[in-house]
Amino acid sequence: MLHIGLYAMAFGVGGIIANLPAHGADQFDSSKKNLISSYFNWFFFCLCSGGMLGVTFLVWIQENKGWVWGLAFSTGALAISLVVFASGFTYYRHKVPSGSPLTSIFKVLVYSARNWNVKVQATNTEGPARKYHSKFRHVSVICDFFLILGLSESLGIFYFFQNANIFLEKATTDDHVTPAQVDEAKSFFSLLPIFASTILMSCCLAQLQTFSVQQGKAMNTKLAKGFHIPPASLTSIPLMVMLLSVPLYDLLSSLTTKKLTKINFVLKPLKRIGIGLILASASMTVASLVEIKRRNASVNGTQLSVFWLGWQYLLLGVSDMFTLAGMLEFFYSEAPDTMRSMCTSLSWCSTSMGYFLSSVLVEIVEDLSSRFGSEEWLGGKSLNDGRLELFYGLLAVLNFVNFLNYVFWAKWYEG
Repeated sequence: MLHIGLYAMAFGVGGIIANLPAHGADQFDSSKKNLISSYFNWFFFCLCSGGMLGVTFLVWIQENKGWVWGLAFSTGALAISLVVFASGFTYYRHKVPSGSPLTSIFKVLVYSARNWNVKVQATNTEGPARKYHSKFRHVSVICDFFLILGLSESLGIFYFFQNANIFLEKATTDDHVTPAQVDEAKSFFSLLPIFASTILMSCCLAQLQTFSVQQGKAMNTKLAKGFHIPPASLTSIPLMVMLLSVPLYDLLSSLTTKKLTKINFVLKPLKRIGIGLILASASMTVASLVEIKRRNASVNGTQLSVFWLGWQYLLLGVSDMFTLAGMLEFFYSEAPDTMRSMCTSLSWCSTSMGYFLSSVLVEIVEDLSSRFGSEEWLGGKSLNDGRLELFYGLLAVLNFVNFLNYVFWAKWYEG
C-alpha cells in the first residue's frame, strides 16, 4: 500500500508540475510579457513556500505528533488547494486539446525518414541561424555542431545532422504532415541544447541533501545554550534565500518597467539561466574551500561552526532561483502554442536528470578514486577519511565548463 501511495503521489505531482505553469501563464495576454515573467517568479515563490513548510512545520508535526498527523495535514492541505483551484474553472481560459505533441513530433520524424531520398530545398536559411517559422527564431544547432566537429562527413550515422532543416522538410512532401507540424518539431528540437546545458546544475542541488548534511553532522551545530540545529534543517537555508530573492528581483523588475530607476534590472530568461549556472560553479568552489577549512579544524581537534555552510547554501539558493524561474519562462515563451505544457516540463526533467546524474557521478568518482588514487574521495568511515573537497572542486570545474557550453548555445540560439 505504501508503494502504491508513493507511485500515485508521483503520478499526480507529475501532472501538476507539467501543466500548472503553462496553464497559469495562459491566463495572461501574450503581449504582456512583463506580467508573464512576474507570474513565473511568483509561481517559483509559491513552490519555495511549500517546500519551506515541508521542511519546517510539517517536520515538527511528524516528530512531535507522529506520521499520521503529518500525512493527515498534507492530505488536508491538498484538499483545500483542490477546492480553491476548482473554484476558478468558470473563469479560466481553456485551450482546446489538439492531440499529443509527442505524436506530432514522432510523425514528422517518421515521414522525414520515409522520404529521406526526396530532394527538397532548405527554407529561410541565413548562415548558421535559420528562421524556421515567422513566429519563432531558432537555430539548427545539432546540425552545425557536428559540422564544426567534422563528424558529419566521416560518420554515416550522423547523416541527418548534416542538414537537419532539409531532413525535417522532407516530411512536408507527404500529405499526412502539415508544414505547421514540421515547424513545431523544428522549434522543439532547437530548445534541446539549452535544456541539456542546465542538467549539470542540478547535480549541485543534490549535494545539499547528501554530502552537505554529512558536513553539518561533523561540525558544531550549537546555536544557543541547550539548542542545536539539526543538520537536515540546513536545507531550509536556500529556501529562505529564494523566498527573499524572488520578491526583491520582481520589485526591481517592476521599477525598471515603470521607468522609476535608470538601472535595467529586467533580465531575459537566457541571461537569468546563465547567471544561475555560473553561481552553481561558484557555490561548489566555496563548498570545497569550506570543506578544507572544516577538515583542518577537525585535525586540530576543534569543530568548525555549521554556519560556514551557509555560504554554499546561499549561492545555490540564488542560483536555483535564477535558473529554474528562467527556464520556466524561456521554455514557455519559446515553445509553439501546442507544445507549451510539454516544453515547460523540460525544466523539471532537467532537475530530475541532474539528480540521477549526480548518483552516477558519485559512483564513478568512488570507483576511479579507489582504483587509481591513494585514498577514496567519498569513502571511509568519516568525512576526514575522504577527500570531499576534491569532489566539490570537480563539480565546480564541470559546472564552469558547462557554463561555457551554455553560453555557446545561448548565443547561437539568439542568432
